[in-house]
Amino acid sequence: MPKKTVRILVDLPIDGANYMPNDVVSFEDATAETLEKSGVVDSSKAAVDYCRKSLDKKVITHEAATAENQAAAEVAAK
Repeated sequence: MPKKTVRILVDLPIDGANYMPNDVVSFEDATAETLEKSGVVDSSKAAVDYCRKSLDKKVITHEAATAENQAAAEVAAK
């Protein structure tokens, strides 16, 4: 599935991950579009480039939580 890289604008907990403002995250296109419509991310080239170049942020690839991944995380936490 196609991915879209975005700049996080607010504290954003999603699928068990916690992203902070100015993190650069790669999401599935549909997820990125939904988040952008909600105003919590910015996918503009300027916003992403600012974080990557000026703040030296690396791109984080978001892994959507699945039931299998969540079960494994719960077992590991015990």
